[in-house]
Formats: sequence, C-alpha cells, structure tokens
Amino acid sequence: MIDAIEQTEGSTGTVTGPIRDETGAVVTAAKISSFKVTLACIETEPSTIVNGRYEVDLYTGGWPNKDGMKATIDANGDCTIRLAAADNVLLAGSTRGERHSLIVEIGTGTTPATNIRDSIEFFVKKIDKPAAPPAP
Repeated sequence: MIDAIEQTEGSTGTVTGPIRDETGAVVTAAKISSFKVTLACIETEPSTIVNGRYEVDLYTGGWPNKDGMKATIDANGDCTIRLAAADNVLLAGSTRGERHSLIVEIGTGTTPATNIRDSIEFFVKKIDKPAAPPAP
C-alpha cells in the first residue's frame, strides 16, 4: 500500500504511497469514512507506542493536524502522512537506530464498505552529533 523512506531521529518526515482496496482500485479521499494510525517501536518486546500515537483519528473534522501528524490523499489516491519530530524518536536504546511500524486503518463509505489495514515499517536512524571542538 504505502512506501516509507528512512526517517531521521528527531526530524519531521513523511510516509507516502497510493491507497488501493483489495481489488487494486484507487481509494480517493472522497471514498474514505475513517482513517486512523498507530505508531509503534517494534524493537521492544512488546512493541511500544511512540509519542502516544495510538489509533489517532486523522480524518474526523476535515483531515486535522494532530500535534504535527497529518494525512492528505489526492484525487489519484496518493497518500502522504506527515510525521512530527517527536514521532521519530528512539525508544529501544539503540546506538544505530531502530524499526518502527505505522499501522494504517482505513474505512470506506462505499457499498459494500471496505476496511483497509496495512503496516508500514521504516527505520529511524540515530544521528550522533560530535562534541564541540575545544575553545582556542
């Protein structure tokens, strides 16, 4: 369904790609009746919710911005989910980075109603900033 790029720790980022139903047909914003996302670190056991992002409703109220997280879908069914800097944090104590999963749950108001559920995994890489050089 959706492709992700590698995200950088502490940076805003995007997850993008087309939305299709089980037949492969394009799902546009006009067909959507619900759109929820859950963000989890899958390096921990059990998985840990990241930044309180559990079943965040990104549809009700006209595609709202939820503390820096926002989804848009164009007429071609191309979806962009914007992640806030606080969504790209490391929770597992990794020195290199860790895998996160964005679980997307979409309902359509079409007849028959369709429920689309997908998980997009991506890597959040750690950036090590070197120490400041000594004063001269």
